Amino acid sequence: KRSRPVVDVRTQLTLNFSISLHQVLQVDEKHQVITTNLWRFLFWKDDFLKWDPQNYGNITEVHAHGYNFQFF
Repeated sequence: KRSRPVVDVRTQLTLNFSISLHQVLQVDEKHQVITTNLWRFLFWKDDFLKWDPQNYGNITEVHAHGYNFQFF
């Protein structure tokens, strides 16, 4: 089942997307191919994932690597 992280389906979901070049791995001038390592960043507000920072040591932001958790 597909779902969006909004309470009201008519609500617009803003997704911020950015890419950061982390490393150039290989340059093949003959075939005009560059192999790179990129970091992809996605940010959005999920209406169903909320917490009160006061209950968690005033933590307001969490960073996690994609391989540390699963998306369903």
